[in-house]
Amino acid sequence: MIKFPIQKKKPTVNLQIILLGLNWYRPKDPRIPLGSAMIASYLHKYVEFSDFGGLHLLNYDVRDNLSTALHEVLEFHPQILGIGVYVWNVTETKKILKGLRKLGFQGKIVLGGPEITYSDSNLPNEFPEADYFVKGDGELAFLNIVLYEAGLIQTLGNGIFQKFSREFDGYCSIPSSEFISPFRNESIAKWLIGNVEKGFTRWQTQRGCLYRCSFCAFPNGYKEMIEMNDDQIKKDLELFRQKGVKEVAVLDPIFFVHKDRAKKILSMIKEICPSIRFEIQTKLEHLDKNLLEMIRDLNIVLECGIQTLDSIVQKEIKRVNNKERITENLQRLVDKNVPFEVHLIYGLPYQSFQSLLLDFTFLLQFTDNIRLFPLIRLKGTALDLSIENEDDFVFSPILPREVIKTKWMDQTTIYRIKKYGVAYLKELCASSINEIPLAKNGEANSTKKY
Repeated sequence: MIKFPIQKKKPTVNLQIILLGLNWYRPKDPRIPLGSAMIASYLHKYVEFSDFGGLHLLNYDVRDNLSTALHEVLEFHPQILGIGVYVWNVTETKKILKGLRKLGFQGKIVLGGPEITYSDSNLPNEFPEADYFVKGDGELAFLNIVLYEAGLIQTLGNGIFQKFSREFDGYCSIPSSEFISPFRNESIAKWLIGNVEKGFTRWQTQRGCLYRCSFCAFPNGYKEMIEMNDDQIKKDLELFRQKGVKEVAVLDPIFFVHKDRAKKILSMIKEICPSIRFEIQTKLEHLDKNLLEMIRDLNIVLECGIQTLDSIVQKEIKRVNNKERITENLQRLVDKNVPFEVHLIYGLPYQSFQSLLLDFTFLLQFTDNIRLFPLIRLKGTALDLSIENEDDFVFSPILPREVIKTKWMDQTTIYRIKKYGVAYLKELCASSINEIPLAKNGEANSTKKY
């Protein structure tokens, strides 16, 4: 079992370490990903680096020519290289690892992130160049690998596996007391806040999820919510104000689930930085009158994940929505003029096109700010593990494994939704839904425009 670092004096590490980020960057994005920043902040809290050691954060857009990444890693000659593996960078990660080893790189390679966390014992075959695999929270696990490689500890711990490990079950999870804000480290914070002109950053105040939606990887491994303490939250908000941050994307999946805590944070925002725009994800059922009153007085945009209102589909994906509460709160958002958007997923099990169109039509009563997302087969999710008949779903072999067709929605329909999006559904909704001609398999026939 991993023991949390409690020492009077930081140990000195004589190692060169690189955290390599491979992401899809937008012009306003911070130049380092939040995950790398959190690991780096944690490492700096608990170790000192000698004159011959150091921690370096290298970051690239996956659309760039990544040959430069090979050169840069090799120039540093790191003893440890850490990479977060996500559904959008698996292919590029494999190419970089293969290239590094071919060029003679001898350092230890550590892989973490969702594509590692939710994988099985095939990991050493899938990533033969890697030395360590981290399942779960990366901060403490990476620290322990560094201390182990530095000869300062003799064992690793839960959620850390070596390529010759026989079992790959386990998870590294930090308690709330170890949930450290990366904005507390001044040198890291300047990169997280990034371009002052754009003034955009990402922020996380909690991890985990109380729900068990079959398509989502969030709940795996978390037995309880991990929450940042009030003091750190307040200091982060004060920093955002001081540095001229204009927009904060909050990554908490269920920000309002603990209402008292959410109200406390909203009160801090109102007191410290009321003009900053916060983008917050929520289930509509979590909102109440008091929360909505507080939100109305702030510069907050709500991203409301509904995904589906079809009771049969909800049961299958283990995500039950309360339509009455959703209707009530949608109307309240409209009445109070609170900016919001709603999200639907297409390609879900048992979801026909008519089912999707009914949901879309219902939501159009309240807003046309509707976003459509394809179902993605995320590794290790309940949905991924439950698919027995591969004919029920066809996912793209090209990452990120988007749905191509299902037993209930054909390929042409899914392609039209992907290509034309909301405009396609809006045109169909322009006429009465009862007049939409249905093909024999329950899919809507195309209109002449599409």
